[in-house]
Parts: sequence; C-alpha cells; structure tokens
Amino acid sequence: MVRKYLIKTMALLSMTGLLCGCGKKDPDPEPVPVVIKLTPQEGVYGFDENRDGEVRHVGPTATPTPTPTPAPAPQNSSAGNGGTAAKPVDTVPAGGATCYDISELESRVYSADQEAQIAEFYRNTVFTGDSVLLGFKNYCAKSSDPLLKNLKFLASGSYSLHNAFWEVSDKSIHPLYQGQQYPLWESIPMMGVERAFLFFGINDVSFGVDESLALYPQLIERITSAAPGLDVTILSATYTLKDKGKGSLNNNNLAAFNAGNTKMAAEKGWGFIDLATVLSDGQGNLAEKYCSDGELHENELAYRVWVMMLKAYAAERLGF
Repeated sequence: MVRKYLIKTMALLSMTGLLCGCGKKDPDPEPVPVVIKLTPQEGVYGFDENRDGEVRHVGPTATPTPTPTPAPAPQNSSAGNGGTAAKPVDTVPAGGATCYDISELESRVYSADQEAQIAEFYRNTVFTGDSVLLGFKNYCAKSSDPLLKNLKFLASGSYSLHNAFWEVSDKSIHPLYQGQQYPLWESIPMMGVERAFLFFGINDVSFGVDESLALYPQLIERITSAAPGLDVTILSATYTLKDKGKGSLNNNNLAAFNAGNTKMAAEKGWGFIDLATVLSDGQGNLAEKYCSDGELHENELAYRVWVMMLKAYAAERLGF
C-alpha cells in the first residue's frame, strides 16, 4: 500500500512540474547591440555645421576613398537664373602668385572710391572649398561690410579636389545650390558669376601631393569649359598648428602643394593668393593666434587677414 501511494505521489509531482514548465515562457533574450564601426580616413578632417551656422570640429570623417567618375554633362547657363550679369570691372589679368606682408597689409588705406571699386570687383564672385572656407562664409555672414555680404559661397565640410569629381548621390558632399547638390562645373555656371576663388588641398594631400596637383587643373578646366571667361584665382591651402597634422596631412606636404600651385597658376594665367605664409608663425605652421580649434581651423582674427589680403589683391588687379 505504501509503495503504491509513493508511486502515485511521484507521478503527480512529475505532472505538476511538467505543467508548470509548460506554463512558463522563457524570458526574451537581451537584444544584441549592432555596432557600426567607421574607419577614419587618415589625415582627412570632418566637420559639421551647427544650427546657428557655427562650424564645430567633430573629428576625422569616415568618407570612403574617392574614386573620380564622370559626372553628368554640364549645363551651360552662364547667364545665371535668367538674370543679367553685371558689367565687369576693368582689371589687370590674373596670373601667378600674390604674396603679402602682414605689417604692410595693416598699413594700407583705401579711399572711399577705391573701397567702392574693390566691392564691385567682388560683387559677382563665388568662393568654393572646404570647412576652413566654410568658416570664412560664416564670418562674412555676420559682417556688415557690403563687400563681404555680397560674396557667394559653394563650401562644404571635408570637400576636396578628389570628391569634387564624385557623381551626385547620397554619399557625395558637393555644396548645395538652391537646395540641391551639383558638381562645380554645373553650379558655378548656373550662378552666373564672373570670378571664382578656389580653396582646396587640406583634404587632398593625404592622397599624395602630385596626385592632388594633377586634379586641380582638371577641375578648373572642367569648370571654365562650362563657364567660358571665368576669372579663376587659387587660394593657397593653409597650414595646421605645429605638429598637429595627421599622417600625410602635414605642413611639409601642404607647402609642396602650394609651391606646385604657384607654378601652375603662373603657367595657366590663373591668380594665386598665398594665405598660408601670411597666417604662418614664420616656421611653416599656422600661427596659434589664428587658430580656433587647436588643429587647423581659423578664427575671426585670421579671417580679418583674409579680408585685408582680398582687398589688396583686388586693388592690384584694379591697378591702384
């Protein structure tokens, strides 16, 4: 009898355990986080634009290695958006490098008539380039100087001679014109400008100085084929603070890049303004007083020097 009772009790316990086990649900497993690791591209800086228009450093970009590809056929529309281009100011043709001394720049004084002519020189002008130029755009936007307020910009963080040849896509970073990306040989003609100032190199020398130098004339010639008669000036790539370069992005390579562009501008008849030397510490580095981020971006003091240099350049082109 006892044995029979024990067997029955064990059977009931087994059934109860089984039933309890069936009634429980295994807890949901912890979600496995998906981590997307971006590998920074050596020597190339990435920057975002805050809502208030200020530029901030957000570290190296993970932009894929650029592969120049043919872009859609350019749309030549040198008259702009149906507007009429202003009568050009009579100037001395560009060609070769223009260098300045900071003390000489600070001592220059222009008459009211000369200031008006300088402003007219830049009235129909576009500046294109990377995030250092984007900083200049923001500086001009805050200025009450009519010369600066009238400047046009096609600037984008991490923009380079290399990715200027990318096809328009969700990965391209061409500057926006009227809310849409275009390669420069399309957007510049659509703007109907007479002059273009190009600022490239900081995001290029990591790929090699010679390769980058070879891309500059290709880009300019593609732009001027779509915008005949465009007056082109190259702005030198500016330096980093001492020992703040990354990999091949260093001041020796930037100096070699600028030297090559100086020679090329003279041969091609393009203008060249040596920003790098005036903003340097005298030893081939960006002077600390002109730096905004401890690396290579520039502050308002630097951009005031840019303005002095641009005015001096226009004055010489105007024959003052």
